[in-house]
Amino acid sequence: MDYAFTPRGWKDLRRFDVATQRKIIQKIKFYLQSSQPLSFAKTLTNSPYGTHRFRILGKIRVIFIYEPREKRIVIARIRFRRDAY
Repeated sequence: MDYAFTPRGWKDLRRFDVATQRKIIQKIKFYLQSSQPLSFAKTLTNSPYGTHRFRILGKIRVIFIYEPREKRIVIARIRFRRDAY
């Protein structure tokens, strides 16, 4: 499975320091290399940003849109939990 960023998702990622950015990307790649990557995700309801979310480093949430036809996720937002919802 592949991943891409929306312009807003890319901007959110760049707000973190470089070490945290690397950890976020590593964790996303780890999830996507799994045979069932959505088993790590939680489905969101009534979210204006995306359909699912990953929990990263305990306090960071990666909100994304799952596109089954293209077999990829599009990362819409990367936020701290307190700001994500």
